[in-house]
Amino acid sequence: MGFGKTLIMAGTYLAFNRGLKTLVLVNDQDLFKQMQREFPQDLLPGERISFIQGSKITNWSQFNVAMVQSLSRNMKLYQRELSTIQMVLVDEADVADNKTYTNVITHLNNTLVRLGLSGTIYMSNLAKDKVHNMNLRKFFGDEMNQVALHEMIDKGYSTPVVVKFLPIRGHSHKYDYKKEYDTSIIDNPNLYKLSLERVIWNIKNHGTPILIVCKYIRHCESLYTYFKSNLPKLRIAYMHNETPNRDGLIKSLNSGKLDILITTTIICRGKNIPNLKYLLNLTSFASNEKSIQLLGRLVRTFSGKTKAYLDDLMFTSETHYLYNHSRKRLRYYKNEKIKTIILKINEKKGSKKKKGRNC
Repeated sequence: MGFGKTLIMAGTYLAFNRGLKTLVLVNDQDLFKQMQREFPQDLLPGERISFIQGSKITNWSQFNVAMVQSLSRNMKLYQRELSTIQMVLVDEADVADNKTYTNVITHLNNTLVRLGLSGTIYMSNLAKDKVHNMNLRKFFGDEMNQVALHEMIDKGYSTPVVVKFLPIRGHSHKYDYKKEYDTSIIDNPNLYKLSLERVIWNIKNHGTPILIVCKYIRHCESLYTYFKSNLPKLRIAYMHNETPNRDGLIKSLNSGKLDILITTTIICRGKNIPNLKYLLNLTSFASNEKSIQLLGRLVRTFSGKTKAYLDDLMFTSETHYLYNHSRKRLRYYKNEKIKTIILKINEKKGSKKKKGRNC
């Protein structure tokens, strides 16, 4: 059994000898379905568990898992049950001050235990996030415990990761981030070629499944067309927030029925792909929070999985925003004590050797 938030939730419930009427709040349908499988089968076998989604659930139990959107939309129906909850466990607690969550939380008047789980809560020190953090502290209080990724790896709860930065030239637009992003990433033929080379190399050396993550839907669908035409024998799919049956795609990736999944950052929260050994990050974001969430897809433990690999982009100084974002991600990986290599692509004609240096 892996080390994760669902395990912490089940352990907390058992720590009170199943004596507190408990509500688990989630805001992701794929995670909700995952909990429908994991809680009854692995974590709380024999416990009668109610899963609340929609407006027709009346048989609440001692342990309940609910979509926060369903509770918020049907508050008149569910507010009496909410007043009886003694312990609330909130997944992705860093977003729990939005309108939907707030509507539910304000009706949990009699909770004795409030536990928020998130890898990114209270991380930001930016002025614009001060009110956000204050709102969360009003409900959850101060942070009780923090476990760094390298500690999880050292204890064997997470898989060691090697990060390789791929040097790439872009086009600078100092006063227009979106234009620089489009020309340097989405519409950059050299990056498509480099991405294909890295995926082929990693398939040969580490096998499948392969996860490719990008930022925008247009890029996601363009990558799918490109990879499908260049790797016609492989089973490839794409996923974003408009894609139906996302849970089915994740299941196909886990079961070996899918070789490559190209996805937007929708993959970063609540998606469990324990057999994943290689991820190509084409988002080039600056956020440490997003870096943590992305690494969370790779570090899940799995039988026979001893190491995982992340390819990231190192934009050269010709760009403005993307260069700075690359350096920020590099600093984050180094601070987390993750082995990081900056590849040096040998541009000599006919040579495909790639050298690198450790950071």
